[in-house]
Amino acid sequence: MNPLFYSFGLMLLVLGPISGGAVRAENVSLRPEDFIPVIQSRAMTERLDELAAVFENDPEAVASLVDNEIGGRIAMQRYARAMVEAGAAARLGQQWALLIADPDSLGRPVFQDGGVRFPLAANAGFATGAMMTALKDDQEAAERFARGAGISTPVAGEAASEWLMKAAAPLSRPARAAFGSAMRAGAHQE
Repeated sequence: MNPLFYSFGLMLLVLGPISGGAVRAENVSLRPEDFIPVIQSRAMTERLDELAAVFENDPEAVASLVDNEIGGRIAMQRYARAMVEAGAAARLGQQWALLIADPDSLGRPVFQDGGVRFPLAANAGFATGAMMTALKDDQEAAERFARGAGISTPVAGEAASEWLMKAAAPLSRPARAAFGSAMRAGAHQE
């Protein structure tokens, strides 16, 4: 077998094709802290597979970065739009499912700054809102996203925010509120 073909095949096996299913990559050259700078660079579309693999390897770290770093909201919105435009809405849905997969963790309170906070719920909500911007006016992409996420498709007339907010249903009321307010913030467009 040609060694170059073999190496390329291994790279596809590790990263997975952008239009295919989510693959938890082992050897990714990017780290979560590279996510925003690469999206802000001109090389974003060429590195979309790597960005997807970073998200799949550590969705909580990526969600925390996009929620807490300057430029994170716009970067996540650009990433979601690029995934949808690349025909990878289903893979984006799989990534979202990884992010919200553990309601117990999302709903875990943290005592911080003199009050109770739900940072994982807020981070997941923020990333959800940013993803929502790429789906809200594209029914076909929303349906592919839903299939990838393993959730029901939005019903006719249902706003994308209502549809995606259902993910927070298992959370306590305060954690749901943190998810919802962060989702609105992540969806904000200037």
